[in-house]
Amino acid sequence: AALSLPRVAFFAFKVSRPYFYLVTIWLYLIPTGRRADLWASVPFWIGLLYNTMPLNLLTYLMNDLADVEVDSENPRKRSSMLVGVRARGAALRTAVPLTAATQLLFLAAFSCVCG
Repeated sequence: AALSLPRVAFFAFKVSRPYFYLVTIWLYLIPTGRRADLWASVPFWIGLLYNTMPLNLLTYLMNDLADVEVDSENPRKRSSMLVGVRARGAALRTAVPLTAATQLLFLAAFSCVCG
């Protein structure tokens, strides 16, 4: 049975560990310092958006795919959005096309806006 896009998207959202968006956003904002002019910049906002779900999805999906066996034994991995999902490799691979499409979308946006 084919999985629906909303179901895959929600699973990908959980894999991306939304709790950790705060960390990647903070790391993105630190170098901006007192540059208030950046807040009016389109590339700034595209970068900020990228540093939430797309960056974390890529990072944590690669991690989870590499650690399927280890994570299956990890008692903290109880499908929590805080520490990630406990999933088999096949389930994690369902998020790969969406992850790739998201990365390509942002690559195109950065290319168009930043040159």
